[in-house]
Amino acid sequence: MGSEERRFPLLPEQEEFSAEKYVADVDSYEGNSQRIFGFRRIKTVISGLSHIKTIDPLIILPSVYRDFIDDPQNGHVEAISAHIWSTLDGENNPLIVRRLFSDPEGVVQEGPRSGNVLSQGVLTSEIINFFEYYKKHYEGSDITSEIMVHKIIDAGNPPKLESPYLPFPGGDVVPWGNNKFQIRATFGADESIQDVPADVWEATLSDDGSVEIMQTEKALKSQSYVPDTGSYRTIEIPDEYQKISALNNIEVLSLAYACKNMLEMFGPYRLEFDGTRVRDQDYLFIIESAPFITPQNSKEAVEHFAVERTKPVIIVNSREEIEKLGRDNFPIVHIPKVKLQRGEERGYLRDLSIIAKEKNLHLLVLVGGNIATEHAVRMFHQNGHDVIFCEKAEFFDGEPVRVYSENGSIFWEKEDPIDSQEYLSGRTSERIGGKAFGFQKLFEHGFDTSPFFVIESSLYRRIIKESGCLPLLKELDTAPIESLGQLTSNIQQKILECGQLPTDLISAAADKLDGSSFAVRSSANCEDGRKSFAGMFKTDLKVPRDYLCETILKVLASCVSESAVRAARVVDLKPSDMRMAVIIQQMVKSQKGGTIFTKDHMADDRDILRIEAVPGQGESLVSGEAMVHHSIKYDKLAKKVIESDGNILLGFQIQRLAELGLDVETKLAEGPQDIEWAMDESGKIYILQARPL
Repeated sequence: MGSEERRFPLLPEQEEFSAEKYVADVDSYEGNSQRIFGFRRIKTVISGLSHIKTIDPLIILPSVYRDFIDDPQNGHVEAISAHIWSTLDGENNPLIVRRLFSDPEGVVQEGPRSGNVLSQGVLTSEIINFFEYYKKHYEGSDITSEIMVHKIIDAGNPPKLESPYLPFPGGDVVPWGNNKFQIRATFGADESIQDVPADVWEATLSDDGSVEIMQTEKALKSQSYVPDTGSYRTIEIPDEYQKISALNNIEVLSLAYACKNMLEMFGPYRLEFDGTRVRDQDYLFIIESAPFITPQNSKEAVEHFAVERTKPVIIVNSREEIEKLGRDNFPIVHIPKVKLQRGEERGYLRDLSIIAKEKNLHLLVLVGGNIATEHAVRMFHQNGHDVIFCEKAEFFDGEPVRVYSENGSIFWEKEDPIDSQEYLSGRTSERIGGKAFGFQKLFEHGFDTSPFFVIESSLYRRIIKESGCLPLLKELDTAPIESLGQLTSNIQQKILECGQLPTDLISAAADKLDGSSFAVRSSANCEDGRKSFAGMFKTDLKVPRDYLCETILKVLASCVSESAVRAARVVDLKPSDMRMAVIIQQMVKSQKGGTIFTKDHMADDRDILRIEAVPGQGESLVSGEAMVHHSIKYDKLAKKVIESDGNILLGFQIQRLAELGLDVETKLAEGPQDIEWAMDESGKIYILQARPL
């Protein structure tokens, strides 16, 4: 949507008019806009942070609107436009016009926006367009007519050029607690992350000064959005940028510190940022802050779901589907995608929350995503409903879910705990465990993994509850070390005897895998993220179909083995917080197997890759049951073998394994990797496991 350039009469020479009096900056602004106050807060919290800036808009005050309405031809708007154009150096920096239109509480109301303003005449026209919108929708109300203008942030590519593409990121950062922060980013405008895949990090900034950064999701980024006149336009992300991270660790850390400073100075806020280049330096511009509202479950909902309940999910996509709510006092409603809702999209959510309230229904809303958008959460909360987040989980209409409350919070899980590998996207490590979470990333990046399905950790929770083990499990958190053996043995025995497995579902899922025997692997929520648990839980190979359920119970029971509980307490992890999922995998008819370390972990040399191989199954090497038969050192820079001791692998197989290891390290972008592999009789290589080294 574009704007035609308008011509306006110049001011008479004898008329004195000072445009500066009609325009404020962030520091001199005296209105009530929370957006402008947000810029003030941002300027405070980013002080001293490298490569972090914020925009400094100019605000057109309400007196300009009143002056324009009284005499549209007085030329004052053009004079103010000229002042803004000059002050913001519009000749060299495309501008964007944005509404403030605040209510008495300072909250922004509906209205237009206009990006890629490339001339002073278009700027004048856009200001008048905003005034005309205000006159039509807000004249006579207590909504202010303020608007602001600032330099556009490139957020994907230079607005004046279609090429070359510059990989500028956009995204947001939110506080998960006092010291933990989540950062999301893709290439493009910050609002892109509401609709397209984004990279995700967690940063922990401990009070002792230690820092931990973990990338929890590496997205394939093929499309995004950048500002256009009045809206956004889609851009295609070139192949060379799709699989690289949108941010580096320094940028992630700087954003986390900005969010931490904001939290400590002003409270929890969600910060939105875009990237650009200023004088050959890349910067992240924090462009907005909004109160970060975390859903607090109501007393009524907590009490209702204190008794675990299974209910059907009601999918609501439009106003027309609101009538599907029925008469259940606590219906479970799923909104597939809640973004920063605008216009009609926000309207149906408002209708849903209000109509349910009028019918005396208390909604439990499963919101797609994991970020509380101010609009959605506030809207449902104000009308007495509860909101919980379900990441990227997909539901079919009427699908049964279990809902229960613990310690004042409400949790959900699918009634069917089994996920095939095609439907793991969006599952968290809490639901499918660290090892399955790693499989998911490998699968999404196109690596060959032996076909598998996952039994979510919800089954472990149910067995613990139904077998009466919950009090015993909590006792493990504080029990004396000398009593752990008896306690863990007791819990394990109850798990093995419970017989609460969904045998029909497991059998049906196994039918989809070829072969008569399977690998049954542990996938605890603490596994592959903490080296303390490497090899701690049970994995069985070549399990016949008739012994599948028995072996699954053994893997579940290994979550509370004495050695696992001791390891958890050493790293200050409560044993009662551990959850076990199970991977059922088609056995690879392995002729050769082993490990790839993408750095020489013995010498701590990142330029050297190590390959170890044995005949048959590589798990025998990992478990320590077999000695290394063939050990290779590979120079990553020279791309050649520098040491080879053994004769299991042929030269071209070594080269393929080395290239595979380097490809995994590059695409996962998690640093050096410890990779377990198997090669079948045809020479095809499968990755059985990959975790940070």
